[in-house]
Amino acid sequence: MRKATLPYHVVELRGLACILLVAYHVVGIPGSGMQVGADSIYRYATDSFELIRMPLFTFISGLVYALNPARADRLDSFFVKKLRRLGFPFLVVSAIFYLLQTNAPGAHGTDAPESMWRIYVFPYAHFWYLQALFLIFTVVALLDVAHAMDRPAGFLLALAVAMAACLTVDLDSNILSVNQACYLLP
Repeated sequence: MRKATLPYHVVELRGLACILLVAYHVVGIPGSGMQVGADSIYRYATDSFELIRMPLFTFISGLVYALNPARADRLDSFFVKKLRRLGFPFLVVSAIFYLLQTNAPGAHGTDAPESMWRIYVFPYAHFWYLQALFLIFTVVALLDVAHAMDRPAGFLLALAVAMAACLTVDLDSNILSVNQACYLLP
């Protein structure tokens, strides 16, 4: 089976999102990256895109999802693929990052939790995005399989609930980065 190619606009948006993300990580935050001062034009430029950087990645993921949405007859296959593309890298790379962070003093800040299991349950470093994206794919796939968004009224209801969640959900525990998932969902 031939792999479908993405439309040019999706590839271009993906490139823009990557440039914005790399620029953010190069400039860094106080104590990491290039340690650019708060009054620098570089800091201003990267901070200007803070509110669109990760939503843009999520939007692109939604475009790619829309090319081949979940269906009831292949839901198990859909989740296996998502676990392979999001779950496995999350488990392996976050563990490596955690081990490096805890065994190399001063590496990548000092916010590593004391117990390793916490990196899989709560937001940790930049890996929160993988947790949040998996939650979003789960919600959208289940809504698609239930045909809840096939008609405009169902879509508008789902959009209204997503927007309400974006504005109101702020759980103290933030298990599996649910707060970030609600922020990115609409």
